[in-house]
Amino acid sequence: MGINKSRHQQEEAEVRIEEKKNVMLFMGIENTGKTTFLRQITQSTGKYNSEHDKEALTLSLFVCTIALIEAVEKLKMQWSTTIAMTAVENIKATENYYSMREVPQHLADSFITIWTDPIVSQLLRNLHKHPEVLIYASTYYYAKNIQKLLNPNHTLTENDRMAFRMFSTGIVEQEMEIKKQGKVEIVRTTDIGGGYRGTSRSFILTH
Repeated sequence: MGINKSRHQQEEAEVRIEEKKNVMLFMGIENTGKTTFLRQITQSTGKYNSEHDKEALTLSLFVCTIALIEAVEKLKMQWSTTIAMTAVENIKATENYYSMREVPQHLADSFITIWTDPIVSQLLRNLHKHPEVLIYASTYYYAKNIQKLLNPNHTLTENDRMAFRMFSTGIVEQEMEIKKQGKVEIVRTTDIGGGYRGTSRSFILTH
């Protein structure tokens, strides 16, 4: 009898939780920060899964570095050394970075060379004079912390995760638990990545 009562109470609790599920839908054009914002919310609830951190950092580093290189070229600025120019060519020649799980050591050296080049700090100091140039917000964090982030012995901190940009394509659904007045509410989030124009339309047609 006691076991059946306990099981019945558990089932009632599960029903109550199910009834209190909230749904958050994130839609928008690419590069508006939907996935980054969602990750920050998830992390603040204590349910953040750091399993794919290195993979996310790798992609973010490549995308932000390529944008930085394009900004330097657009403003016709010059890299300080031939080593830096070689590092730039190494990054530009890498085509499979979307599938990398972490940064290979030879490319880590190229990243560090690029981000520590004096031209980067010069660009960031004068960026307000060039509204035609677009870079990602993570650029400032990378410029200050690139050596730490690419140190093989460094464990990504909460500040690191909050700073690096997340990129996504397709549809990603997950759930978070939020405590409100002593009660637990389940929030299901649906992130519709902006990488493909048809993603949002596909989601709407199938839901």
